[in-house]
Amino acid sequence: MKAYQLKIVIKNSKPPIWRRCIIPAGITFSQLSIILNKVMGWSGYHLSEFEFYHLQLLLQEQDDLDNIMPIWGFDLLDSSKTYINEYVEQQKWFTYTYDFGDKWQHRVTIEKIIEDYPNNYPQVIKYKGD
Repeated sequence: MKAYQLKIVIKNSKPPIWRRCIIPAGITFSQLSIILNKVMGWSGYHLSEFEFYHLQLLLQEQDDLDNIMPIWGFDLLDSSKTYINEYVEQQKWFTYTYDFGDKWQHRVTIEKIIEDYPNNYPQVIKYKGD
């Protein structure tokens, strides 16, 4: 099974807080959000979004994206209907923002594409910080 090795770092955290994990391919960004919340210790109660700056793309959970104007020239996609494979293989990193009030920003770096991951579930392989 194909998978991605990711390093998730909370931006500007001192001391650094990060997780390295393996995520199976073929999941939606909504599913990835659930995984990132668990991996980072977030409750999952708040809104979140993914930003691919170089692609000028935002992904959010939305009921009706047709009535939403693009934000600052970014295209907007529904994270529950968009699969990660195409985008994580095009970019070296992206930003995951959790909780628009506190605005916890994470830099997610795609470290490696694993072609023969033996599991069908995510796995934390290394971490630092609470």
